[in-house]
Amino acid sequence: MEDNTSSTAALLGGSPAAYGSVNAPPDTAFLQHHTTPRSLRAVHVRHLTYTVRPSFKLDVDQLRKYGVRRPPPQTVISDLSFDLAPGQLLAVLGSSGSGKSTLLDLIACREDGGVRSGTVHLGDAPSSPELFRQVGGYVVQEDRLLPLLTVRETLLFVAHMKMPTAWPTEAKQQRVRP
Repeated sequence: MEDNTSSTAALLGGSPAAYGSVNAPPDTAFLQHHTTPRSLRAVHVRHLTYTVRPSFKLDVDQLRKYGVRRPPPQTVISDLSFDLAPGQLLAVLGSSGSGKSTLLDLIACREDGGVRSGTVHLGDAPSSPELFRQVGGYVVQEDRLLPLLTVRETLLFVAHMKMPTAWPTEAKQQRVRP
């Protein structure tokens, strides 16, 4: 059976709200500034640890009657640190349940009920949902992608859907570099 647990997070460009009105024509100086390598953000992760409490599908009170105790919290990511330069590709490899998707969720500020310690920075600023939406795009692992498109074609498709329609195609293509 094939393990389909990989997630894709790609720094593409921002949401229309991050660039002003969708209907406004793009400002040339703005486009030059925001499509150059200087505007891309490095990712800095320092001492990232993420712990979750396993959930019970059964009634906890009923389990206590029979002496079953709640399992202890599980550390999914432990003291992880790395730097990712703009334009650099990072392959996240591991077996099922090893924390690959959790790492991408933490970088994208999509944590779900666990306890996080450590820091994630995009450039010089602490990562936040608002900042990530301005500089990044996230495709959840359950998302259905078009199987006939290459990775680059898929990213271009997302860029065309996500970025303001007033932006020229060339500006969108510059945001999705080879």
